[in-house]
Amino acid sequence: MAKKMYAVQNGQLRKLRKGYTVIDRTVRKIRKGYTVIAGRIRPFWAGGELEYFGDYIDGVSNGVDGVYLQQGAIAAASIPDYALFAGGFYFYYDPSNTSDSTTKRTNEVSIYDKQLIKLRKSLRNTKQNVAAASAHGHAIFAGGDQWNKNNIVYGDVESFDSSLTRVTLTSLASNVTGAVGGAIGKYALIAGGGYQTNYLSNQVNWYDKDLTKGNCEPLHIAKTGFGSANTTSHLLFAGGMYKDSQFNAYSTDYVDVYNQDLTKTICTLSAKSYIIPGTSIGEFAIFSRIKKLAVDPYHFDVFSDDLTRIELNIPNDFNTAVHSENFAIFAGSSYITENIITFDEDLVKSSPEQPIKYRTATGIYGEKMSGAMAGDFLVLAGGNPSSDHSIKETGQKFNVTVYKT
Repeated sequence: MAKKMYAVQNGQLRKLRKGYTVIDRTVRKIRKGYTVIAGRIRPFWAGGELEYFGDYIDGVSNGVDGVYLQQGAIAAASIPDYALFAGGFYFYYDPSNTSDSTTKRTNEVSIYDKQLIKLRKSLRNTKQNVAAASAHGHAIFAGGDQWNKNNIVYGDVESFDSSLTRVTLTSLASNVTGAVGGAIGKYALIAGGGYQTNYLSNQVNWYDKDLTKGNCEPLHIAKTGFGSANTTSHLLFAGGMYKDSQFNAYSTDYVDVYNQDLTKTICTLSAKSYIIPGTSIGEFAIFSRIKKLAVDPYHFDVFSDDLTRIELNIPNDFNTAVHSENFAIFAGSSYITENIITFDEDLVKSSPEQPIKYRTATGIYGEKMSGAMAGDFLVLAGGNPSSDHSIKETGQKFNVTVYKT
């Protein structure tokens, strides 16, 4: 929960967004403030905005290391002090035969700690479109596919704990790719996805704090490409794409809502939408890329804890969403002049002074950048899936941009 501090200006109460002090004759920004309550140190303010920290762009490091063999469709999750990026794809061509290009999958897990030191682990299989969930100190990665190898779809599930030990969990009820993860109460949920080219799933698997697996009430319809976000006491799986009996694809406005006991209810978005990143701040679940008519710009749908829906008419086309202590963060927009924004718990929008330097993904399913928190750092990885960024030699790394909260 964000901590807030206010001051009176011209007779009006204003929220303090930035604070400064002087240390050794140098003006320094105050990031967090603390006080003593009942003999214990407590935070009373966490302010400011996202600040650009560094990046790794097109092979050049500016204080940050790139992700290895991970370009798009990367699963991202956070556990205390670590951001984990698992699986994904990259483009490759043989420099001796430039007409021979291909998309390859990876089993890499790139991990950044709270000092931005990068570590490397691996998944059991090379795959993309893996579902991710962060719950009870574990980063859980489930399912995925390797379409360039006999259309393989996986149902295996792995987790990493705070020691970064990889544990294999009980597999999903069926093999799925493009499922969506989330967490509520003591449960991590893996929902939906597809298991063949034209067949989708409505299954919802849960893993509790002991990593025991179970199943709960399925989604209203079998779907993929939907968003996940929390209000204070609910987990919402919003929108998505489903197929009819003739395998025609349609978007949906259904929102499957699970409470902490995994009891499900249904509400709706303001419009049928899919590929809609979602995240949370305060009591609110926020979803981007909602559009009523083809000619309309995308807007945001916001749900409060009582599931009341409001619309924020802020044009956007964001590809990823991340929750931090103080912000709901949306990044990777094709609106290059504003490709990263934040909302605080009062739904006040802000933009970092320095946007992401490179144009990110177009929003095509499976071709987006991914984001996760490592301590106070927002790490954004991948998101440039075009053939002119193909690997030309062994050991190539891909783009990462970091902001400090």
